[in-house]
This record gives sequence, structure tokens and C-alpha cells, in this order.
Amino acid sequence: MIVKNEAANIERCLVAAAPVISAWVICDTGSTDDTAGHIERFFRRRDIPGELHHFPFINFEHARNEALERARRSPLAFDYLLLADADMELVIEDPDFRAGLSAPCYAVRQQNEIAYFNTRLLRRDADARYKGVTHEFLDTGGAAPRLAGIWFIDRASGANRAGKFERDARLLEEALTKDPTNARHMFYLAQSRRDAGRL
Repeated sequence: MIVKNEAANIERCLVAAAPVISAWVICDTGSTDDTAGHIERFFRRRDIPGELHHFPFINFEHARNEALERARRSPLAFDYLLLADADMELVIEDPDFRAGLSAPCYAVRQQNEIAYFNTRLLRRDADARYKGVTHEFLDTGGAAPRLAGIWFIDRASGANRAGKFERDARLLEEALTKDPTNARHMFYLAQSRRDAGRL
């Protein structure tokens, strides 16, 4: 998980996920609030081992891939990574959902105004990387089977929502200077400019 200034959201996210995790690796990309303190106190009270890393935010692709690599290199004992955002809440319908896990990754239902499946459970040794400076996706090299037993409520209340459209436009403009024919970046840049009132 990557976080930045999520003190208002992080406890809800951690409370929901704690029953199904044995360890944690969270990366803070520059919080100026007490996000890190909330995380450390929460897991200390529950005696769940983990690692809190700090590095500066460059873009979402970089941050998420750096978090993946730090989790993969961790000496902590775990097989799968639960890929949540701080403003998400895990709903556990079947506490034994892990019993049959074997695939490299799984798509988990994510719901806000709409419901859709997104790759949110990744085997630690799976060959997967995030792509896209924003509106990033996890490239797993193939389709992920859908996982029953858990799903996420996406509260869409994260600190990264403030100034989102302007930030996304800036990240995409920078990316297009390096890769000017990237159609995905062009599409999301137009959408971000529209949503920011710049079209």
C-alpha cells in the first residue's frame, strides 16, 4: 500500500483488513500529517509485524512498483499481497477465502457508484508491474481469475482526491514528453483537462 496524508482514512482501512493479514508493508510517499504514526500504533496494538518505508512521490507507477519491490524483498513471512488503497474498506464475506489460493493474482470486486473487478491480490513471486503514471494498472501478463469471499468498498475519500485532475494532467503531460504517442496517456490527459475545467 502507498499512502500520503491519509490520517483521516487509514484506521478504517486497517481495521477492515487486519483480520486477514499476517504482516504488512506500507510505503509513505511524503505525509505531513500523522499517517505514519497511525499505522505504527495500529499494528503495534495488534502485534502484527510489518515495515513502514518512506520515499518521495514521483508518480503512481513509480510509487506502486517501489512498494511492490519492497514487499517482495521483505523478510516478513507472507505469500500474497493484498493491494488496497487507504480510502478502501475490505469486506470479508468468507474468512476462509485464502484456503484455495493458488493463482499468481486475483481480481477482487471493488465498488463505489459502480462495481467492477480489479487485480487486488497478488502472489508475492508473481511477475507483475504497474504501468501508467496515473490511472495505473497492474500488468500481470494475462487475465486474473475473480476471487469470491472478499470485496472492497471504495470510499473515494483519499487525500489524493484533492487537486486530482490538475495533478493527473501534470503527470500525464510530463509522461507524454517522454512517450508522445502513448494513446492511454493522451486519453486520460484529455479527460483530466476536461474535469479540471481546462477544455
